[in-house]
Formats: sequence, structure tokens, C-alpha cells
Amino acid sequence: MWKRTHNDRTRGLLLTGLKAAGSAAVAIAVASAIHLQFSATAGIIAILSLMGTKRETMKVALGRLMAYGSALLIAFACFSLFGDGLLAFGIYLFVFASLCYACSWGYATAMISVLISHFMGTGGMTWTQVGNESLLFLIGTTSCTRTKGVWTHCFVRRMSRCGRRCVRLRKGRMRATP
Repeated sequence: MWKRTHNDRTRGLLLTGLKAAGSAAVAIAVASAIHLQFSATAGIIAILSLMGTKRETMKVALGRLMAYGSALLIAFACFSLFGDGLLAFGIYLFVFASLCYACSWGYATAMISVLISHFMGTGGMTWTQVGNESLLFLIGTTSCTRTKGVWTHCFVRRMSRCGRRCVRLRKGRMRATP
């Protein structure tokens, strides 16, 4: 019984690692292909967006989308009033983090704040930068939800075949091939 549970746990850990790596690679590749700045951020967003179930992933993605819209408005107000320096970003963080925790979006605070920090590093909120950050957000979130089912299906199917073959070998029902 222990070996079965141990193997299932190992398979689950491998599957989670595969989903994270696959989602991140797809997101980074897409962001790089369309020449976005900070394309690795899309991969990190994909990893942070992985949840246990597809329903949970979609629920979190919707919450992050609402939080991102709010963050853009708050950042626009802060950067317009206080410039694009540390003071503006600090005020943004205070207002945005307070809003996130009040709306139960705490899971979105760090990820979205990294996107907003790119405005500070590039000299302000231009339409080009807003488009860049929005695409990073969408690519990272959708690559996670899109690749999740594909990776899971292919990996589980292959592992199941391999597992059945190993069981038949152990029971002597099948001869090992060199």
C-alpha cells in the first residue's frame, strides 16, 4: 500500500513540475515571439496562476483580471500625481494592497505589483507600456489555463501506459524486451 501511495505522490509531483515548466515555457516563448519587454514575467505569471483544478485556476484568473484593472487605475492616478518615482510606487502599493486584501484578492498583490513596477522602471505609463504589461498578464494567465489540460492529458496517459506495463512485467504476464 505504501509503495502505491508513494508512486502516486511522486507522479503528482512530477506532473505539477511538468505543468509549471510547460506553462512558463509556452508563455515566455509567446511573449518573446511578439517582442514584448520583460517576457520572462509572462512565465512567472503562468507559474503563479497554476492551481489544483481548472475551475480554481479560472476563478483565480478572473480575480486577478479584476485586480489588474484596479491596479492600472490606481497606478495611473499615483504616477500622474506624484511622477514615476519611488513615492508614487509606494503610495500605489499602499492603496492597491489595501484594496486587494479588502476584496479577497491577496493572491494578486505581488504578481500585479511586479507588472506595475515596470512602469516605474521604463519612465511612466505610456499606452505602449500599458499594452505591453497587459499582454504579459494575458499571455501568462492564458498559457496556464490552456496548457494545463494538454500537459495533464499527455503525461497521465503516458504514465498510465508505463505503469500498466511495469505491473505486467512484475506479474510475469509480459516478457521484458531488450
